[in-house]
Amino acid sequence: SGKTRMMDLFYEEVRSVTKQRVHFHSFMLSVHRSLHRAKTEGRSGGMKFAARSVLEAGTLLCLDEFQVVDIADALVMKRLFEELF
Repeated sequence: SGKTRMMDLFYEEVRSVTKQRVHFHSFMLSVHRSLHRAKTEGRSGGMKFAARSVLEAGTLLCLDEFQVVDIADALVMKRLFEELF
């Protein structure tokens, strides 16, 4: 679609930062995996751990097909964005 093409063009043009481009659902799966890993390893601050994982993959995050339909994911995104920003 046009939105995806615009994202592609933007992503291709950015050269000065580490970056990642990921589909929103794949991104949420990776966030949930990070949270689960932090919990199973007995780490406190699971959301900080998840945020560090996101930043390690790139400081510019481009989410394709961003659509939150699950209230639990909305709450996770709120807390994650608070950690990132």
